Amino acid sequence: MSNAPSILQAIEALRDDIQSHLSLAREGGVVDISLFPDRLLSLHNRVKEEEPDNREVLSVALKEVLDALDALAAEIRLRYKELGTRIDQIEGNEPSDAKKEKFPKEK
Repeated sequence: MSNAPSILQAIEALRDDIQSHLSLAREGGVVDISLFPDRLLSLHNRVKEEEPDNREVLSVALKEVLDALDALAAEIRLRYKELGTRIDQIEGNEPSDAKKEKFPKEK
């Protein structure tokens, strides 16, 4: 018997958690992403064990999780950039070239 429905639910729960963290980050809240990699790896391993027909659907869901992680990572980078700019302003400094390279403008 396939575990695909329970795996799909777990993948969707992870995606929802990431999206919730993204909303919190956009509001300026503190987010803890430390458990996401282990959860994602565990789900990926479970997907690999499924039948080929089930893997296709589950892989699409995993890609949605990766998209959500990309959005969260971009938001975190933006917050760090803003914080660095504020610190530079407090210190009366212009952002250094190293900081500009580390956080390039998104196009």
